[in-house]
Amino acid sequence: MYNLETMEDNIYYIEKEDSNPEDYLTYFKDYYLPIVGGKAFLLYISFKNMLNQKISENNLISLLSLSKTDFLYARQILEGIGLISTFKNNNNFLILLNPVLPPSVFFNKKHLCSALLTSLDNNQKEYDKIVEKYKVKYELSNYENVSASFLDIYNIEMKKEDNNNYRISLKSDNSENNFSFSIFLKELKKNSQITPKMLKDSDQEKIEYLANLYGVNELEMARYITFFYNLLEKEHPINYNDLEQEIIKNSTVSQIKFNNIDNNKTKKIKSNNELIKYYQSISPLNFLRETLNGKEPSNFEKNIIMMLSNTYHFSSDMIVAILDYALKKDKNRLFKNNIESYSDALIRNGVNDIYTLLENLYNEKTIKEVYKEKNDSIKEKEKKEEQLNLFDYNDNNINVVIPSDEEDFDI
Repeated sequence: MYNLETMEDNIYYIEKEDSNPEDYLTYFKDYYLPIVGGKAFLLYISFKNMLNQKISENNLISLLSLSKTDFLYARQILEGIGLISTFKNNNNFLILLNPVLPPSVFFNKKHLCSALLTSLDNNQKEYDKIVEKYKVKYELSNYENVSASFLDIYNIEMKKEDNNNYRISLKSDNSENNFSFSIFLKELKKNSQITPKMLKDSDQEKIEYLANLYGVNELEMARYITFFYNLLEKEHPINYNDLEQEIIKNSTVSQIKFNNIDNNKTKKIKSNNELIKYYQSISPLNFLRETLNGKEPSNFEKNIIMMLSNTYHFSSDMIVAILDYALKKDKNRLFKNNIESYSDALIRNGVNDIYTLLENLYNEKTIKEVYKEKNDSIKEKEKKEEQLNLFDYNDNNINVVIPSDEEDFDI
């Protein structure tokens, strides 16, 4: 996969989760052993070494060189701490070994943390050392969890003959990836001197992605690649940004989609409010271009606009207002899931024009207050610029504006 904005390879950072089975001894030694003690530790290790075996209690006690009292107490400690579960049937005991909890789970259980601190004679420094050792090494606050859920991958259907049972089936790939790269290569060979060896694996991914996104068939894509392939450029012979823009211009599907967004009719409201006037004066794409300082919006951002237009049927000014709200709310980033949540709430509340949309988005705040916040932020920015301009650097001369004695300044 590659980044939709830059058409470059995505980078994967691989980190180790703390639940790997091979670490259980380290975990046990660091934060279970102080709680359970050496005898219970010995018993747990012995149980692990005797999996799928049967042994009499007396032989087990003799093997461990423990008294019966010590054996029973150690077993109960392991049960109480959750490392084993014991089941009895007459004179037969079944011991089920439970896994050692990884740090991410252990240190979120207050009773276990308290037991560990107590076993360390309430030595907070020693306890903190253990916690610090297993502190998560990677930071996820700036990341969005994009992992697929069970329901994303599987269909769940209730069986007609038995309401208590369900039929689980793997979902088929619903993406419309009908583009055949092999047929494309044949068409490319017919129409140009470009051979399959001249294309890399990354080229295949990007070509297939663009073809499926914009509905370009194999023959059309072969013509595009022929036109954009630079024989003199060895490392990156295809400029995919230019290629995509050309496809957007020429593709019938793309023209329908993007023209529909920009030409969505707005319900004009007579208002002296400058914010509403602004939303009604600019298209969603141009709003993003303006927000991104002239940079072309990414495919991801364009798809969000298409969703707001084609799925939720918001007018152009309403889309701009939602994008503006989402950027403020999510620190100048657009998250599809968040925007879907905002849109669902607006639909449920029967929003049908820019005025009611703003009232819903900002809850108790009036549009005047929202606009005042916008003006205040602009004034704050201007104030900071004025402060920076106190120092004028002209050639080698520095002109410092010195405040009068009458003014008070915070230090």
